[in-house]
Amino acid sequence: ESVSKKFWCHNNELTSLKHCPGNIGHSFLCNRNHLTSLEYCPSAIVDSFWCSDNNLTSLDHCPKTIGGDFCCHNNQLTSLKCCPEIISRSFWCSGNKLTDLAHAPRNVGESFACEGNPIEDTLSEIIVNNIIAKNYQISEGTRLTLAELEIEKRRRNIQRQLGPFAITVPGRKI
Repeated sequence: ESVSKKFWCHNNELTSLKHCPGNIGHSFLCNRNHLTSLEYCPSAIVDSFWCSDNNLTSLDHCPKTIGGDFCCHNNQLTSLKCCPEIISRSFWCSGNKLTDLAHAPRNVGESFACEGNPIEDTLSEIIVNNIIAKNYQISEGTRLTLAELEIEKRRRNIQRQLGPFAITVPGRKI
């Protein structure tokens, strides 16, 4: 079954997405329920998909492409495995139990927000996983643009090449 417009089932204390339409012509919001799984979620969503503020432990059954925002923040996720691969606007995975950003979408059209997870070095995870976005929210109050991330990548590369011979400039280690 298909819905040509928005399908919002948020704030309904749902425990399952059984009987949801298979294709959504606009946005699909199932946030603020009691979901532990995305089984039966639509396989195609033209615009945004919000599954935040549930009790999800995995992103199994997610569509591969999201034409708008993908919000999976404030769940119990320990991995981004099965996360959509393409997100046209913003991606929020904040407030979960993620320890790395493996399986994160590699290309996000706008913002990539991952603060509030027990990731040891979020910036390194973004660099190692080659995640591209216009800006990044990596911790409370810390935002970076793509240009700033590129500068940080170069700085870290120089530091790695110099190793123990890193040069110290007053107030900053290069």
